[in-house]
Amino acid sequence: MIRLLTLVVTIVSSFLVADEIDDILSQSERLIKQSSMEAEASLRKKCPRSESFFQIQGDRSTKGILFMSFSVPLASWKSLSKEMEMIGGKILIRGFPQGGLKELASKVEFLRKNNVNSPIQVDPDSFSKFRIKRVPSFVLEDDGKWDIVEGNIPIFESLRIIRKSGSTSHLAKKLLRNG
Repeated sequence: MIRLLTLVVTIVSSFLVADEIDDILSQSERLIKQSSMEAEASLRKKCPRSESFFQIQGDRSTKGILFMSFSVPLASWKSLSKEMEMIGGKILIRGFPQGGLKELASKVEFLRKNNVNSPIQVDPDSFSKFRIKRVPSFVLEDDGKWDIVEGNIPIFESLRIIRKSGSTSHLAKKLLRNG
C-alpha cells in the first residue's frame, strides 16, 4: 500500500512539474512575442518605410529567395533587388549585424533610401537549410526541391541557368515568362 501511495504521489508531482514547465514555457513565448512586437513597433517608428522588412523567419511562401549580406556592394543590392521585386521574391540575411536591432534598422533604412525595396528578412534557418556559404546566392524552391545559383549573377540569368538543367526548371520558365 505504501508503494502504491508513493507511486501515486510521484506521478501527481510529475504532472505538477510538467504543468509548471508548460506555464513557464507559455509565459516565455508570450514575453518573446511581446518584446518582438515592441521592437517591431519601435523600428517602424524610426524607419517608416520598413513595413516589409522586419520579418524574422516570416512568410516562406515566396519561391525566389536571394541570400545576401550587408558586405555585398550597394550596386549589387540595387540591381538584384529590382529583379527580385519583378519576380515577387524576397531577400534573406543570416542574422543581425554587430550593433543589433538598431544597426539592422539603420542598414535597412539606408538600403530603402537607395531604392532597395524587396522584402528583407532575417532567417538563419534558411541559410542552414540550403547550406548557403557564399552571398549573393539565389535559390528557387518548389515542392521540396530547389536549385541554387551562387555569385553576383543577375536574377534573370540565374533563372535561365535553372531553366536549362534545374529541378525547378518549370518554375523558372514561368517566372521568366511573367518577369
